[in-house]
Amino acid sequence: MEIARKLIAQRVAGVIFHAEKFEDFAIIHEELARRDIPSAVVNLSNAHGVGITSDDRQGATDAVAHLFGLGHRRIAHIAHESSDEYVVNRRLGYMEGMKLLSQETPLLLSIPGYKTSDSDEGSWIRNALRKCHECGITAFFCSEDTIAMRVLQAAYELNIKVPDALSVVGFGNMDMGRFAVVPLTSVEQPFEEIGKLATSKIIESARDNSVPKIENVKLKTKLVIRESTSQSASVFQPKG
Repeated sequence: MEIARKLIAQRVAGVIFHAEKFEDFAIIHEELARRDIPSAVVNLSNAHGVGITSDDRQGATDAVAHLFGLGHRRIAHIAHESSDEYVVNRRLGYMEGMKLLSQETPLLLSIPGYKTSDSDEGSWIRNALRKCHECGITAFFCSEDTIAMRVLQAAYELNIKVPDALSVVGFGNMDMGRFAVVPLTSVEQPFEEIGKLATSKIIESARDNSVPKIENVKLKTKLVIRESTSQSASVFQPKG
């Protein structure tokens, strides 16, 4: 309510939200709507107004198709244990890709305790990667670039060569992936386009002195291929 009061007091023309769940800003949205102040949300669909997102589901399917095209069949998906929309959509895209392309059973790995400490998360991923080594997984599709970077770090510690013995794909195409020791293949989200479109919707509504209609737009993602993916290999060489 304090945020809502400040926005209303400043007589804003419109508001753009960036949150993981609608519940995170539901009260603010309600107070703005009562005063006909337009709002939109980015990176999240919106059942109550404008939502601009990337097509995470299709992006995940494209990542699986890329790995399949390189000869990988045993592809694991790793994400935080979460019901957030983007996590769910990327998981569904992975499942659809595996069902369409591979006869192998999908392997879903969920990092427990969403937003755990850095040390706990790193340890969990390292143990998961070691177990995957034992069952012959040759590729990882990660729901976020930050997780993919953890996988690269764990692979280094276990002496698993990327991409010779393990291919890794992230999601987001953040700058850190470009500068990794092994530059990261990642699904690029059109962040700038998302922001521009959300802003244009708000400006249009503000000019018309109206609240935007319910409208959800999914913008295409793009797979950016770098050195962390290559032809399938089945031999891991872990330390000790």
